[in-house]
Parts: sequence; C-alpha cells; structure tokens
Amino acid sequence: MKHHHPLVPSLATTALAIAWIFSAPPTAVVSFAGEARSAESAVAAAPVVVSVAPVKIQESVKRSATHENLGGALDTFAKLLGQRLGAQLAASHKFKLVPRSSPNPAPCKPDKAVIQNAKPCAVAAAQHSKASTTGNLLQISITEFWDPTPQNRAQTEGQGAAPHTIRALVSANLVDAATGVIAEVLPIPPITLENLARFRLSAGTDDAAGDDPIPALATLAANLIFWRLTDVYHPAKVLSVARNGAIFVNRGAGTGITAESVWDLYATGEPLVDPDTGENLGKEEVFCGRIVITSVGLKFSRAMRLESHEFENLRRLPIVKGQTLRLVSTPE
Repeated sequence: MKHHHPLVPSLATTALAIAWIFSAPPTAVVSFAGEARSAESAVAAAPVVVSVAPVKIQESVKRSATHENLGGALDTFAKLLGQRLGAQLAASHKFKLVPRSSPNPAPCKPDKAVIQNAKPCAVAAAQHSKASTTGNLLQISITEFWDPTPQNRAQTEGQGAAPHTIRALVSANLVDAATGVIAEVLPIPPITLENLARFRLSAGTDDAAGDDPIPALATLAANLIFWRLTDVYHPAKVLSVARNGAIFVNRGAGTGITAESVWDLYATGEPLVDPDTGENLGKEEVFCGRIVITSVGLKFSRAMRLESHEFENLRRLPIVKGQTLRLVSTPE
C-alpha cells in the first residue's frame, strides 16, 4: 500500500473512505469507559501502570497450526510478541510496566536469622493483594494463524520450509485489574506482510521480512498493540486546520497511523462531577466529525473531513486544534 502525498486526496482514497463511513454513527457523548479514560489521560505526567498477561493461543488455533505444520512458527510468534511488547512498554516513559502477580502469594516463611528485617506475613500478603489489583492488565490472544498459500501449506517444517504468507489475528483487551472488567478493546488489524509494509516498520534491522518473516510479524503485532494502547491514554490530536480544510494530526510515520485510516474527532467538554460525593467521574467527549488520513509524513499526518447523511442528526461542530482522535478503521 503506497502512502499518498498529494494535497488533494486521491479518488481511491475518497471512494474507500466513503465505504467506511456507513458504520453506526457515534453518540454525542462517549461511553463511561471513554469518560474514565479521558480523565486518566489528563494526568499526562503520571505513567500508566500496566501489566501484561502471557500471550494466549486459542486451542483451535493450536490444533489448526499443528495440522498445517505451523506449530513451531506459532509458538515462536507468540513468544516474540510477548517479549517485544514487554520491551516496548518497559522502555516507554508513558507506561510503567509491572510484573503480573500470581493469584496467590507464596507461603510466608520468614528466616529466623533475619526475622527482625523481614516484613510480617500480614504486611507482605496485603502488599501482594494491592499489587494484584492495581493498574491495568493487558490480555492478548492469538485467534487466527495460518498460511493462505497452498504451496506453503503443503510443505512441512521438517523440510525447512518457511511460511511466507502468514496471516494472524490478535485480540488485545485492557482489563481493570481491580474488577476484572474489560475497559477497552484495542482494534488490531490483521498481521500480514502487506500490513508490515503499510505500517512502515524500520528498515535495515534483523526484523526485515526475509526467508522467515515470523520475527518481523511478531514485531508488527507488538507495535500495533503498543500504538493502540497509546491511543487510549495519549490519543492523537489535531494540530491545526488549514483554510482549505486540510487537517493536520500530531502523528507521523512509525506511530501506527496510516493513509486511508478513518478516525472520529471529539472535543473535550466539562468535567462530570458527582453532586453527592464531589468525585470527578471524567469528562464529556462531544463528537465533532469523522476524518480520513490522506498522507503520512515523518512528524505529522494530513487528513480530510468526511461527510455523511448519518451525521445529519448530530450537531455539526467545527474541527479545531486540540480535538482528540479515536480510531474507527484501518484499511486491510
């Protein structure tokens, strides 16, 4: 997929975008999860505490991969995905990666020789309980993994064949560690070599797709999950709007934004404060419009506003600097 750089979107871009805008229009105010997310993202200085559960492979996917002699490739993909996502989160100043605690703490048996320096068992248990229910848990599951090319499927790993056209689907859910409730479902596009090129991963590394594309695809999956997680707490925003209507967004190459991706724009409203407790429940987010990315630069991207009769019942608001982007869809 080539990136578009003209000042005016191509006919292909416009046609493709029109097909996407007929999804259900958003409401004027986002869901409670969105309001809570908005409140958390306002605290920009504090990194978001997150832990990552081991990557889960659905049993049906395991059986299918084994049948198609892709079991080894699937295991490698899952292992590298977990490692590279963890490394990205640990290296980011936006997130604080904490190890996921076991459901039950190990038996407390303080050494008598150091009993004066050992924490009482009750304190240790309380700290374990707090660590287990603090922050957010990222749950990742591989829901599809196969090679759609018949000649590749016919070969076996024992013959040294490498899968060249793997297609994987990965689900990523952000779970509130305190309640176990899914707070966010991260939209992850298919993991394919086509998307590997589209998202413009850094070239010239050992992750370049060669005879064995599995490491590069695992890096793509890790990047996509990291970018979508960043979108939740540190969303993309409008930089400026030109007189001709061109919209500039503060995301460039290597941040998960692509040409022909579709985003909704929201303006932040007044804080929602509980009249009885005084607790700040978040902020209202008012829908302002839908845009499509027309070109992606190194530091920022360019977009155009989409029009649809489905938005006629919503109050039309101007697009201005500072409005928040929420991803609707990416091209496949």
